Amino acid sequence: MDKNPVPAPVPCNWQGFYIGINAGVAGLEANITDEHYIDSGATTQVEDTNFTGGGQLGYNWQRNAFVWGLEADADYLNTDNGYTGYYGKYRGEMDFQGSLRLRGGIAVENALVYVTGGVALGHGDTRYGGSPSFNYPDPANTYYVNYAHQNDWQAGFVGGVGTEYKLNCNWSVRLEALYSHYGTSSDEVTRAPNRGNDSWPYNFQNDVWSVRVGVNYLFGGGR
Repeated sequence: MDKNPVPAPVPCNWQGFYIGINAGVAGLEANITDEHYIDSGATTQVEDTNFTGGGQLGYNWQRNAFVWGLEADADYLNTDNGYTGYYGKYRGEMDFQGSLRLRGGIAVENALVYVTGGVALGHGDTRYGGSPSFNYPDPANTYYVNYAHQNDWQAGFVGGVGTEYKLNCNWSVRLEALYSHYGTSSDEVTRAPNRGNDSWPYNFQNDVWSVRVGVNYLFGGGR
């Protein structure tokens, strides 16, 4: 009889530092509001659904079945679409978004189901102008001398849900859905001097929905 039995291996858990990559689809809703009803009146919504991809890193803590942590991510967005109005052209575009989020969930065997939320940062050039190319001054268009566009960088909030599954103590795969809402910025279109030299304000506000699959590597194996 063995008087010194080998102890059973410690089960894998979710605690520790991790890093990974993700890819999926992102849907942009760019809301461009004509404050003085010069062109369309009210709000024009420009939409596009396209590829997104990037990476994430974070740290998890675990107590019994409860898992919580902090995660940062950064992703490229290929969302860009346009719409031609009566006087000019609307365009919605975002090419980057990142976030810093809290995560909290419940682990059942190798699966983790969680909710997440935090702050978001996006970059793009949603805009409105009288020239189809948005290049000013435009000799072919003497009506406007500039175009209105959003702030290049926008802050907002993000929230979502996800599920992650451990393949072993180090590797896991995930599926995640997020909604990001960005703040409103304002700019003005100015009419050419020979057209009155006055201006009209436009407001810009973006929303992004994304669904992503990802792979994570957990350092230390979560033991």
